[in-house]
Amino acid sequence: MTFDRESATEAIEALRSIHRSAQILEVELRFARRQPEAEKLWTLNVRLAQDIDVLSGRAVEQWLGHAGAMLEKLRHARRGLLAALDRILDETTTPQQMAEAMGFVDEALQIAAQLGAGC
Repeated sequence: MTFDRESATEAIEALRSIHRSAQILEVELRFARRQPEAEKLWTLNVRLAQDIDVLSGRAVEQWLGHAGAMLEKLRHARRGLLAALDRILDETTTPQQMAEAMGFVDEALQIAAQLGAGC
């Protein structure tokens, strides 16, 4: 799998954005005394941070080529997590929506793994 320079930069930034949003979500869950969910999200986010570090440390030039599908998946995960974060900040979240939010972080992990396999 290869990406052009702009797409590779956008992919890494999308992963970083998801990571930041997941950190905010984790803190909000802890304030809401929802420790089991916060811990699960923390675990996912640690893995995501590690994957981002690995991807950032690799030669981005190895990604030069096709980016469309991966970028769209990352955009979807970022939009979904941001929407979930808004619901949680409004304290209107349900357990199903919380699971959905964690699913977006997991989706980003899967995409990061696919990106890493292409390097």
